Amino acid sequence: MTLSESTSSSAIGERLFRQLAENSPDTILILEWPGPHAIYFNRDDFLGYSADEMRAPRFLINHVHPEDAVLARQQLEAAQRGEVQTIEFRMQHKTGRWEWVQSRAKSLLFASHGQVQQLLYTLTLITDRKHAEEELRASERRFRALIENSLDLITVQDINFVVTYVSPSVEKFVNLPASELLGKVGINLGYVHPDDLARLQQSFATALSQPGVPQPPTEYHIQDLHGQWRVLETVIVNLLLDPAINGILVNARDITQRREAERALRDSEARYRLILQQSLDAIFIADAKTYTLLEANPAFFKLFGYSPADMGRLTYYELAVATQEDLDELLSLIQQHGRYAVGEWLYRHADGSQTAVDVNASLLTLNDQEVIVTVARDISERKQREQELAQRTAELAALYRASARLLNPGENVEQLAQQIVSALTQEFEFADCGLLLVDEAAGMLKRLARAGPYEVRTSAPLYLNGKGLTISAVHSNQLVYAPDVTQDPRYIPNESRTRSELVVPLRYSGKVIGVLDLQSEEPNAFDERALRIITAFAERAELALANALLVERLNHSRRLAEDASRLKSEFLANTSHELRTPLTGILGSLSLILNDECETTDEAKQFAQIAYDSARNLLSIVNDLLDVAKIEAGKMNVQLQVVEISSTLAEVYMLMWTTASQKLLEFRIPTFTEPVYVWADNEKLKQILINLIGNAIKFTEQGYVSVEVTVEKPFVKISVQDTGIGIPSEKQALLFRPFVQVDGTSTRRYGGTGLGLSISRSLAQLLGGSITLESAGEGLGSTFTLTLYQADPNTSALPKLA
Repeated sequence: MTLSESTSSSAIGERLFRQLAENSPDTILILEWPGPHAIYFNRDDFLGYSADEMRAPRFLINHVHPEDAVLARQQLEAAQRGEVQTIEFRMQHKTGRWEWVQSRAKSLLFASHGQVQQLLYTLTLITDRKHAEEELRASERRFRALIENSLDLITVQDINFVVTYVSPSVEKFVNLPASELLGKVGINLGYVHPDDLARLQQSFATALSQPGVPQPPTEYHIQDLHGQWRVLETVIVNLLLDPAINGILVNARDITQRREAERALRDSEARYRLILQQSLDAIFIADAKTYTLLEANPAFFKLFGYSPADMGRLTYYELAVATQEDLDELLSLIQQHGRYAVGEWLYRHADGSQTAVDVNASLLTLNDQEVIVTVARDISERKQREQELAQRTAELAALYRASARLLNPGENVEQLAQQIVSALTQEFEFADCGLLLVDEAAGMLKRLARAGPYEVRTSAPLYLNGKGLTISAVHSNQLVYAPDVTQDPRYIPNESRTRSELVVPLRYSGKVIGVLDLQSEEPNAFDERALRIITAFAERAELALANALLVERLNHSRRLAEDASRLKSEFLANTSHELRTPLTGILGSLSLILNDECETTDEAKQFAQIAYDSARNLLSIVNDLLDVAKIEAGKMNVQLQVVEISSTLAEVYMLMWTTASQKLLEFRIPTFTEPVYVWADNEKLKQILINLIGNAIKFTEQGYVSVEVTVEKPFVKISVQDTGIGIPSEKQALLFRPFVQVDGTSTRRYGGTGLGLSISRSLAQLLGGSITLESAGEGLGSTFTLTLYQADPNTSALPKLA
């Protein structure tokens, strides 16, 4: 070929290439190095980019999806090696979305040194195809999932009814793997009920004769894995000519529950029809257009007095007591909402009277006809309950006000009691109310407060061991009500005009602490409401009363503690004085002797005797203090033994005679014709007697001190009687308390620590006995009696000490 021919041929080829490229549906690029950059493209735009944008170096590589970039570079490298590859990757549209592109790259022109200088790229947009493929795959997955997860039992059988496919639901239903079912004649597997086998075979035969025609559903019974018979509805279609199926498709659905539901629905309809007939609510059905009543239950006829003959004639407008405008608005709301709680309404009775009802209405379609079903309930009882509720609310408000008054109980229990009875009579208008407190020590009910216009007044004491309505409430711990006291045997008549009485116990920790006593001149004055109010208020009152009593007891305990502190201070002062007096005598006498200030030996002996006597007095005081400490610590020990009283008394007499003689007192002890024995510790007995006789001598200025012994089996009583200063009744109990004396005046006048009687009573109790005091009053003398168990010298058995 000549040069001119070669040039001509090249020009023809280039024109042919351009003509083919420009008419190609694909996008063709020619890339050239260095770059690479596009030197030719057959379109003015690609993926929204202009020709100038496509000329940019590395345009193609820079717009490939990051996940596809490696694949695109590999294609580029392969094309540079002379290989031709076709790949698919995503490129970014100028709008930002990603488009799928099929790329085919090959070398086009080599440089003189053998390197690729130009590459030819053919780019085809395949986004739509990709989407179609993805949709197809999704559709395949979806339909396979539907079949695999379908509850329908799906099988495919060949022309000989041999099973070629079973769905998982079939495997689950018969509890066998597909491998056990495939290749077997389905109808002969033994699951079909024998009574249904012939009918099923006929359906298969008909399907063979009618290719592509679904057979009418056939119902038959099949046995499941639990051995239960289920009802299946089966559609058979002959798809032997369909290359995708190439078999007889059997689609069976378990309709056991549907058949059971249908049967249940029939039963339900019958049951609800029965309920409709038996309902206590009035139920009626009206035409949604004309509002004419079509049907009603017996309760409707009974409540409103109409008869079945009125159906088809009676309308909503005649039944409801309302204006035409109000009723039209109501019926419109029912039709708008389908179901509407009408609320309270008045319906007209057949006799013209009106009945209050609570109405609910629903818009339904029955037998292709729109109707309004209305349920009307007689609310007469509810109205009554609402009135009762309003009354109860008022009661609660009054109860709250009355309870609020208890928050300010006053200064003492009496004031609180007055608050309680005043609240009951003022807030609830009860005739008369009294509050009585249980006084167990006195064995009676103590009247604390009373209020009310009736103002019952009675001064008769109420003893706990007596009778009466209040006493009955205390002992039974229950509310006591006498509607007519003249007919109640528990009532004790008095001067009051009481005809009915209510007694409510007030409790604390389950124990009755008092009662509320309400009385009226009218019989049957306390009805259910009154009982309810009083019982509720009593619960609050008993709490307030218990708190007030506790506060009062705490205050009493505080006062006792303060008194004890004061008395202890007095005791310490007196004891200090008692200790200082003998110490002064000891130190003074010894000082005179040691300083040789005594003129004679007899005078020295006399001062020595004074020191000795003072030391013994000091020792006695210290011993008393030690005894008190031992008794309080529980460490005082006694040795019980048989003691003969006369010898012990004689010994004490000898010790105390001199003191009594010095005061010119007559001092008597009994003479015994026969021995008298007691259980005692002889030393402790002497200590008790010395204390009792010593006190009698100390506090007696003139007269006598007499000791008497009497035997009152099983006890022996030793009484010490004097004609001394006597003891006021209100202070007698204080004498036996440690650190307590009658008063400071006696102590300072007569001396002593005041511990003797406390020690003596404690020792008597340790011996199993006691000490009691009798005194007619101040200036009338006193008698202290020591009681011990009598002893038998012939036995060593100790008595059972009290």
